[in-house]
Amino acid sequence: MGPFIADFVCHGARLEVELYGGVHDAPDVIQRDQDRRLWIEGRSYLMLRFSNSEVLRDAKKTADEISRIALSRLKPGG
Repeated sequence: MGPFIADFVCHGARLEVELYGGVHDAPDVIQRDQDRRLWIEGRSYLMLRFSNSEVLRDAKKTADEISRIALSRLKPGG
């Protein structure tokens, strides 16, 4: 997306999903992540972030949440 690499995007729902690991706890990476979020959300996309451990612990829950939010954003007025 623009100058960034996105993990997953649904343009119809204006939804971007990021999966991240421990490297994202480093101060310089935290700032880059914030810059990316501001850029993406400044274009009316919603960014969802899930840690790798969260996804591995309960992939179905993660997928259900992404699906629920994507579907709600695809509905008129969503």
